[in-house]
Amino acid sequence: MPGPPVDLASLLEYPLLNPTFTEEDVHAGCQLSRELRLGFVTVRPSDLGLAAKWMEGGATSIGSTVGAPHGEDTTAVKVYAVRDLIQRGARHVETAINVGKMLSRQFQYVEIELLQMAQECHRAGAVLTIHLPLAMLEPDHRAIACRIAKRVEADYVRPIPFLVVPLGDLVKLDAGPVATLDEAMAAHGAGARRIASSDPRALIESWRAELKKKDAGGQGV
Repeated sequence: MPGPPVDLASLLEYPLLNPTFTEEDVHAGCQLSRELRLGFVTVRPSDLGLAAKWMEGGATSIGSTVGAPHGEDTTAVKVYAVRDLIQRGARHVETAINVGKMLSRQFQYVEIELLQMAQECHRAGAVLTIHLPLAMLEPDHRAIACRIAKRVEADYVRPIPFLVVPLGDLVKLDAGPVATLDEAMAAHGAGARRIASSDPRALIESWRAELKKKDAGGQGV
């Protein structure tokens, strides 16, 4: 089991996907991501061009979404969207698995679609995260979805609590949103290599405060 992260900020994703966000809100979020040196910031597709300029030269990966929230778009639309996002500067792409096709047990359809998206990402040096809407999928669908993610060599799968299928070294675990430092540490302990937060500054400040406490305790021994 992994120990505490060396740098929590590098694992954090700041999702700027609220439909009511203005461009000013997105700009402020990008600035915060640069300041905190977060691992990832994810914006709405229509904001990506601007956000990529704002994040240019920084260490934070900028990305966006395809097929949100339930993956209903056609394969052709999704593949085109991936290409478009990459041309606009995306270094990571997040997509939801097609719920209707999974429930219809059209697993080959889902696998071919995700494979094409993963290939487009990897050709450009970008990474692909697959979201699994747990509440809509039966346990066997979840297990099959994990196997598909592994076969198509997706980079991340979100979320992680239910995982019953080993994903190997190629596919990393994405915890999805967390609210507290305890949740973040629990997710990291369970193997997550990516954690979303709507308030990354508060999370990092809590983490740093905990590190100081531990350092002070060690010095007093």
